[in-house]
Amino acid sequence: MAYQGPNQIKDDVERALQNLHTVIRTELTEHENHSVIRIYGLGQENTVVQGIAVYLVGAIASCVDFNMEIRTALFNEDTLVRDLYRDVTNVIGVNNGISDRIKTYERNPWIWEGISHLFLHLSIMNPANHPPGRLLAKSSIHLDVNDHGLDIIGLYGTDSLGVTAGECKAYLERPAAAITDAAKRLQEVDNLLRDAEIRATLSQFRPSLLPEQQTLLVRAFWHDERAYFPMVCCDSGHSVDWALSRVDLIRLRPPVNRKYLVPAPIDGADSFFDILSEEMRCYASITVRADNV
Repeated sequence: MAYQGPNQIKDDVERALQNLHTVIRTELTEHENHSVIRIYGLGQENTVVQGIAVYLVGAIASCVDFNMEIRTALFNEDTLVRDLYRDVTNVIGVNNGISDRIKTYERNPWIWEGISHLFLHLSIMNPANHPPGRLLAKSSIHLDVNDHGLDIIGLYGTDSLGVTAGECKAYLERPAAAITDAAKRLQEVDNLLRDAEIRATLSQFRPSLLPEQQTLLVRAFWHDERAYFPMVCCDSGHSVDWALSRVDLIRLRPPVNRKYLVPAPIDGADSFFDILSEEMRCYASITVRADNV
């Protein structure tokens, strides 16, 4: 699928979301101590890689609002491509020749966090991506992968509200360790260590909510209603039994239908991240609108 480039990034992001909605699939299963939402459809096919790349560049360009609406990038029209390309390479590197350490601890984890945000964004069109209820708003993608905040904070509900807390780990050869580390971070919400962060994020959501929704933002309502999403990416050759009961998931306080392990085993994951990175740089460098789109 052809995209038009940064000068038309709003339209491109919307087109990418529509396309990815048709190719990214999920399977929900409930087990003794947690539920699993397995992601299917991530891979090296052009339509998938290009769509994800456009969405991630759009996220870097701050095109994705808290309420998941898509807006025009805030760049000077004359310097948009140059400035956006610089911002993209600052996040993922100028090429794939970066060290394995940077790929493992910086680039790949950032891309996986972005894909996790994309997955929840798609719940607008596919509610199965977010079973606790309609997602109303979510935090932005951190541009610094070393940011110590929760990877995702979301707000969901209709008559009452709940908070989604997501933690994203891309340990391509160690998914069991990824589950453990994600669960330990989410346990900080149980232990009330994330209340200030959640409260601050919800206050940023407030202007995008309807007046009747704003009135429900009272006290620490998430103590009673919240959902956890440990989101794990690995190479398919290192996939594990996602249904297996694990102590760190058992310890999390929400019930089974509010604890969603979200695994995405990917064939040739190393190559997938390289190809996706290159596609992001290619898209960010398009300088003219294609006339044949």
